[in-house]
Amino acid sequence: MRWLSIVVIICIGLNLPTHVVADLAPLQPNVIRYAFFDLPDGESMLIQTGRGEQFLFNTGSAASEEALVGYLDDFHIHHLDAIILTNQTSETCGNTGKLMNRLSVEKLIYSGEVQQVCGEVPRDVESDKWEHNQSYELTPGISIRVLPGMKEEEMSLFIQYGYTSLLYMATGDVKAEQRMMDSYPLKAELLKVGDYASTQSPTLPLLDTIDPHLAIIYDVKGKEVNEGLMARFQESWIDVYQLKEVGTMVIQCTPDEYEILKTD
Repeated sequence: MRWLSIVVIICIGLNLPTHVVADLAPLQPNVIRYAFFDLPDGESMLIQTGRGEQFLFNTGSAASEEALVGYLDDFHIHHLDAIILTNQTSETCGNTGKLMNRLSVEKLIYSGEVQQVCGEVPRDVESDKWEHNQSYELTPGISIRVLPGMKEEEMSLFIQYGYTSLLYMATGDVKAEQRMMDSYPLKAELLKVGDYASTQSPTLPLLDTIDPHLAIIYDVKGKEVNEGLMARFQESWIDVYQLKEVGTMVIQCTPDEYEILKTD
């Protein structure tokens, strides 16, 4: 139930000061951390585990390269266990090839075929192709279900750690919603809105199914948020975090609960 979650709200600005990261306590072995980076164009999310693992979901657009590299430097990221591409468009995978040449990256995870817009994959990087309607263990304790989409290279992900779930939507296509709801139980506390909240998705039936506590919205050039959708979130008592307004968002999870961290 929503009132059981104790939430401490913290927003980190675009130019993440060094002391912010310094104030983030080292992760215990049973704790993971999500960082939703406030990029000027596109989306990227980092998962860190208490075992020192680093997983990057999407890499933003080419226009966000400097900002993304700055965030990774601030978080002291020099090695990535995997880059996971939920879409293969210019605003989601535009820095993938560049990061693979700048950082040590073990694996690239994707669906369909790697598109040219994502850049060239070095030969020493392992490729792992995920399939729709299949479940995967990203690392012990973190399970991911790949939900059916409208495109082969599109992966909406249901990510679960303990009692906290994140629905990372890769699409704003209303037609994909019923496929998702029919394929897997989608109750989730955290929601990453697809297509930069520019469409009518998620509709009320999907929101009723998910029953999220909060919704996270990335920014992209050339698209505006759908005001009807924003009103729907408000009417459903869902807290909305537009990263261009609140800055980078860090959520920490134990097996039992989650917190939204804030460091002044």
